[in-house]
Amino acid sequence: MRFTISEISELFKLPSSTIRYYLKNDLLPFMEKDEKGYFFVDQADITSVLLVHYLKYAGFSVKEIKDVVALTEESKTDLSNIDPFNDVLNSIDKRIDDIMLEQKNLINQLQTATYLRWLFESYVKSGGALPSGETDRKYNGSLPSDLISECPGEISAGDIVSSFFKKYPDDNGV
Repeated sequence: MRFTISEISELFKLPSSTIRYYLKNDLLPFMEKDEKGYFFVDQADITSVLLVHYLKYAGFSVKEIKDVVALTEESKTDLSNIDPFNDVLNSIDKRIDDIMLEQKNLINQLQTATYLRWLFESYVKSGGALPSGETDRKYNGSLPSDLISECPGEISAGDIVSSFFKKYPDDNGV
């Protein structure tokens, strides 16, 4: 059985333009053209389209994807050299590490933004008084530890924001 671009698009819920992008960048070398000029892929290679999409979605570059596709195409005829697959595994592991670091940074930003929202909301609701003491320290504890460690001694993030409001009282520091 053969699948056209539109059939692949429907099967995998991928836009045709994405598949054409992969074709344009030589990521689907196994796709052939028929006598009418339509691209198609045989059933044996259909999952390779999905592999390319997964690699792209995971953040691999076009060059890295080309290398993996070449490797998988080569392995269809020669299974004697498995070493290059270890390189692919190492690349995937590195990508996972990068994504996990990015995730940690995003979580830290989210925690900081959530704390600042609570702090400013408390200021507005109280008519200009900022939380202090235990209340602030409780919410301050939800901040990323590396951010809190930048505050010297017993100074809380609320103390810093409070000093900002005192410095710019006319415009409420905004």
